[in-house]
Amino acid sequence: MDTCTLFSLGFLWLSAVPVSAAVPHPCNRECVKGEKPRTCEYNFTVEWYLTLSKACHACPFNVTDCSRPHCVAADGLMRPLIAVNRQMPGPAIEVCENDRVVVWVTNHLDDGETTSIHWHGIHQVGTPYSDGVGHLTQCPIGLKEKFKYDFTASPAGTHWYHSHTGIQLGDGLNGAFVVRQPQDIDPNGALYDHDLSEHVIMVNDWSTTFQTMMSQYLFLMHDLYDAKVISGLINGKRRYFNVSTRNIIESNLTHARSPLEIFKVEKGQRYRLRFIGAMGNCPFMISFEKHRLIVIGSDGSPVKPRVLDSFIMHPGERYDFVLNADQSVGNYWLKLVGLGDCRRDRLTVNAILRYKGAPDEDPSGDPDYVHESGIMLNPLIMDWKPSTESGVYGYNHTWINVHDLRHAGQTNNYTDENVDFKLYLGMDYNNNDNTIFNNKELYPVPSFPSRKAHFTPTMDNVSETRATVHSMDYNNNDNTIFNNKELYPVPSFPSRKAHFTPTMDNVSETRATPVYDHQLQHVLLITASVVELILFNIGKYFKGSGHPMHVHGYNYRVLDNAKVSTILHRDVVTKMDDEGKLHRNLIDPPIKDTLLITDGGYAIIRFKADNPGLWFFHCHTDSHLLQGKALVIKVGDYSDFPPVPDPFPRCGGYGFSNARKRRDPQKPTNGIQPTSAPGTMLTITVLSLCLLLIC
Repeated sequence: MDTCTLFSLGFLWLSAVPVSAAVPHPCNRECVKGEKPRTCEYNFTVEWYLTLSKACHACPFNVTDCSRPHCVAADGLMRPLIAVNRQMPGPAIEVCENDRVVVWVTNHLDDGETTSIHWHGIHQVGTPYSDGVGHLTQCPIGLKEKFKYDFTASPAGTHWYHSHTGIQLGDGLNGAFVVRQPQDIDPNGALYDHDLSEHVIMVNDWSTTFQTMMSQYLFLMHDLYDAKVISGLINGKRRYFNVSTRNIIESNLTHARSPLEIFKVEKGQRYRLRFIGAMGNCPFMISFEKHRLIVIGSDGSPVKPRVLDSFIMHPGERYDFVLNADQSVGNYWLKLVGLGDCRRDRLTVNAILRYKGAPDEDPSGDPDYVHESGIMLNPLIMDWKPSTESGVYGYNHTWINVHDLRHAGQTNNYTDENVDFKLYLGMDYNNNDNTIFNNKELYPVPSFPSRKAHFTPTMDNVSETRATVHSMDYNNNDNTIFNNKELYPVPSFPSRKAHFTPTMDNVSETRATPVYDHQLQHVLLITASVVELILFNIGKYFKGSGHPMHVHGYNYRVLDNAKVSTILHRDVVTKMDDEGKLHRNLIDPPIKDTLLITDGGYAIIRFKADNPGLWFFHCHTDSHLLQGKALVIKVGDYSDFPPVPDPFPRCGGYGFSNARKRRDPQKPTNGIQPTSAPGTMLTITVLSLCLLLIC
């Protein structure tokens, strides 16, 4: 047993201590070329908890109490949360590339809710059953149950973990996952002097009301369609002054100052900053007061350096930067401005950049966003003219779009690459009376005012619901769980009274009459085949919005992304492509796993289908995903999949037996025929699981 495994026996208690006070895990180390990978073991306990619990004593009225073990101060307001080891964010996992990571997750959610954890950015090559998608790659973890995630930490980069059950991400179940490599291997390693744990920056949107995100979701679905989010957090912290004293016993204090996160630097040094977009809804615009940034990575992949003044980060995205501490010794604001649903309340979230030798005080500058010009990375709407608006964007920016970035390292030229599989995939909000949330006889949507309308994002003009069994249990797999033949066209309603369902485009959309009886679509590809997806956002509803699309098991090359018009239909996209008007950058395109598809815009992405398994492809806006804005990409036949551990937890209700014996995966069962010998052919199938009535 190595030192990391021995250490893990006590890590459950240590992880419950705030990061600033916790003993570092021995796997959080300098990565050395040629070093043998380690086994890094962790224990996570997931439970309902409370910000400003009694563990916080007099916090936020006594700010030092906010650093006590088990105290989650958040923004200074009390509300329920789902915590990992009574921390928010959860304990960080920081390892070296190719380390073996073993995480034991125990569910102590006392209301009986299940859970699962996805390791966002980890490709799970050879271990698709550890991807953490409940009812797809595993059974959700039941109350008092324990589940073992066991996988290789790869690729290197800035990643994170979060719940992939329900809407638990927005209630706090998330944390940083950093996979480092020797600095001299990093193509941008010479640009920074320090890559520190304390410079990992997690950004969350956050509700300040005393309710969970599921409560807000229910209000959204069954009452007023109002997705307002009125707070945010930087590494779990924000300052809020209007704090109730109801949790303070025998206190006459009337003024609260919940702590801000402080990032310490020394003048003349260069620091790598790792930003993680752990939001469930809102994008954020981010900048440092009087400091420029050099972008060196996105979603775990290196990019050639570009200097900029501000950037926008969408849910699920990560960006790495170099900050040169080249200003006068002092305190400077880190400024985050909420966009999208967070924009209405002018949400600003702050932290402090503090130079060594500076006084322990707030910066003297304006904490609100005041960039009137400069270079902005990843604009929310790629052709919006901020000079015509009075919003927080500022004026006269020079923009760097994602497709303008270039992958760093060895030159990659894909000019002669052949595409084996191409698919146009659209998305929007469908205009329908969704029977999941509305009863057409008792309370149809048209009978209510527009504020009671319902908007449901979809992919492929359908939403998905996962089955009661997990699909990695492919020895007991019945392909009928992926089909629902009872899908009907829905009459249109006036837009202000409609029920809208966010979508990804129906692949049969070009037909005169849409076909709602989706069957499995099998496309045989050679091993390591090249897949190209042309994603487009029709943009009929909710101008200025978009969908951050994330793929599991892979990253993809971004060949282009652009906004075309206010509304972009499929026939326009296909015609542009046929006429050669869709640009494709085939030399060193940036590599990402999460990308915003803006309204009226498109993106062209490619990846090599060489990782067999069932991989989720979905919008990373929590409420959109919960309503079914997702697809499953099946790469390979079940006989090509890596074998699941034996024993492996199984689940399912009536109609799906838990008692069937294991079968030889090489032998066809339940009518599933291998397409060929493993390793010679792969099948990629786009699955819409249990398609629902939302067209």
